[in-house]
Amino acid sequence: MERIEEPVSLRPQRFTTIGNNVFIGMRSIILQGTTIGDNVIIGAGSVVSGKVESNSVYAGNPARKICSLNEHKDKLAKRFPGYAAAYAKGFQIKNNRLPTNEEMVIYSTLISGCEDAYNGVNKEILKNFKKYKSVQELIEMNMEE
Repeated sequence: MERIEEPVSLRPQRFTTIGNNVFIGMRSIILQGTTIGDNVIIGAGSVVSGKVESNSVYAGNPARKICSLNEHKDKLAKRFPGYAAAYAKGFQIKNNRLPTNEEMVIYSTLISGCEDAYNGVNKEILKNFKKYKSVQELIEMNMEE
């Protein structure tokens, strides 16, 4: 039997490159030779191969471009008040009372006078949101029956 001094690869090896500020969802598979740009979101369970554009959202098997990062940000911004109302309503059901502004956590930024309550929120983004007088008004104006 012949002794091999150096390991032999049966297939060519390719480099995988992952850019900066990339979120890779749970149980995603990044195949060999994939190049992922900067500022990318990969949805959970995606199978990624080839080239992934920067500033994009990809998901699926095989992973496909869903939208740009700016489009994704805009979608989330539109839904933010609804998410806040759902959070407050869920809190009310569980605790038999409305949450205080502090208990609204990040959503407290939608209540007048609480814009600075949560550190890390971009002040420019907050300018685009309607401000509510109270948690009750937030629920009434955003809950779909």
